[in-house]
Amino acid sequence: MTDPGVEAEATANARLLVACGYLEADEVAEAIVDMQEDFGGGDGPEQLTQEQAREIVDAVWRARIAEQAAWPARTDVDALEAAFEALEDGGIVAREDFACCAQCGHAEIHGEMEEDSRGYVFFHQQRTEAAVLDGELYLYYGARSPHPAEDVAREITERLRGEGLSVEWDGDTGKAVVVKPIVWLKRIG
Repeated sequence: MTDPGVEAEATANARLLVACGYLEADEVAEAIVDMQEDFGGGDGPEQLTQEQAREIVDAVWRARIAEQAAWPARTDVDALEAAFEALEDGGIVAREDFACCAQCGHAEIHGEMEEDSRGYVFFHQQRTEAAVLDGELYLYYGARSPHPAEDVAREITERLRGEGLSVEWDGDTGKAVVVKPIVWLKRIG
């Protein structure tokens, strides 16, 4: 049996990762073991085993599946995904839960672009977690010359608004586009 404090922390981490919606159950179990080792468990007796993690994740996963029955037919995340698909079809590379942070995302997104890509938009893993917790999703973007970043950002905001999302952006290309508020309901399983 695991320490109650470790179990509570692992359960909270599992709930967050499952709510994000981008990992399979076995990946969530592996992640919560890694999180416990990295941030508090070390090699002590309170270390969470993979089997214990899987039991925690299975319970969280089943609860999330049950919750989904009460969700609206179209969630904010469905609208976001539709906007990203349309942007991708229109020549703007659009990636969800991409990279660990903004710096890595900006560096890695160029490998996703094709010669005819006009620009890109993404949100990273830390921002996915923040959207779950606080209802704000920051989107990072850029343009490929000769396309102005302002035009790419404007197209992103228009597409998001066209899908019914509330968007904040003041025209400053040095600032992220923010989807706010966003109710993060991403279906799993």
